[in-house]
Amino acid sequence: MKKNNNDKSKKYENAKDNNINDEEREELISQIGILDLSIFGLCLIVYAAISNIKYLEWQKSKILDQLNNSDYSSLMQDLSEVPIKANMIYLFVTSIFFGVILNNYRIVSSKVGEERDEKEIRNSYKSIIAILLILLGTSINYEVLHF
Repeated sequence: MKKNNNDKSKKYENAKDNNINDEEREELISQIGILDLSIFGLCLIVYAAISNIKYLEWQKSKILDQLNNSDYSSLMQDLSEVPIKANMIYLFVTSIFFGVILNNYRIVSSKVGEERDEKEIRNSYKSIIAILLILLGTSINYEVLHF
């Protein structure tokens, strides 16, 4: 069954009837962008974690080779650079999340009057401190792996 243009225009009119003004629409679009960026970051974290699991399995096979006096790990791909690459991914994603959290703090702290929520501002500030500590730890680990 084909949809005609009248169905599409009815959906558009229904969307307009939701009483969403342009400012609210922009806010919702911004939230979708933040969610998309967060999903992208989480996908990168999952990829890095899986890479680290493969690295640990590779390390395990090297130890088993020593125990069994064999050389099967030489048939496997060299994964010695995986921790460095994974750490770079973690550093990149943490930086993205820092930007998202900082932007949220700016938004909640710029509200005035009845819209201002001191508890939300305090929680956003604590989130900034937490992500900065994570960023610091990831940066230190980066230096450990590279030097």
